[in-house]
Amino acid sequence: MIANRSLQISLFVEGFHDKLFVKRILEPRLLWKYEAVQIHQYASIPDQTLLSHFRSLKRMPSTHFFILADYDEGPCISARRQDILQRFLSLLQSSQILIVRCEIESWYLAGVPEENPFGVSMPSMVETINKQGFRSLFATWCQRRRTDYASLMSEILTIYDWNLALQRSPSLEYCAKRLGIV
Repeated sequence: MIANRSLQISLFVEGFHDKLFVKRILEPRLLWKYEAVQIHQYASIPDQTLLSHFRSLKRMPSTHFFILADYDEGPCISARRQDILQRFLSLLQSSQILIVRCEIESWYLAGVPEENPFGVSMPSMVETINKQGFRSLFATWCQRRRTDYASLMSEILTIYDWNLALQRSPSLEYCAKRLGIV
């Protein structure tokens, strides 16, 4: 697929690791479809500023935009989407809200091959992995290498297996379908 030279996409992600994932894994695939990809961290931006930004984007028909949010906890994904919809009034549609199940760490983990340099045995269900579970899986490797989790996450992205990740993570597969990259 060749990029439509008039289409742009803006992705709003929560934090640094979300932005790193989108930049390294999703953006190269999105550039086959879009002329430009913009990635914004929204966790530290006041809601009024975001609302203003969304209003501007709505007036630009050649720009698509989505929010990528962690599920964290709650009764269901629909309720999490509803919370975000209420937060941003009528400026978003439900289809523009993409939920990471459970947290972005699960998407990182989804692409780690069984045979990996970290010596980690992959859990059968990556979608239930949160930050704490992710850290405990890689704690021994990080201690031996005297490295931090930010460096670990960057290393994971160098060996990331996109097709494997789509098989392991239904929420990543759903997101990729919504973005039109699978």
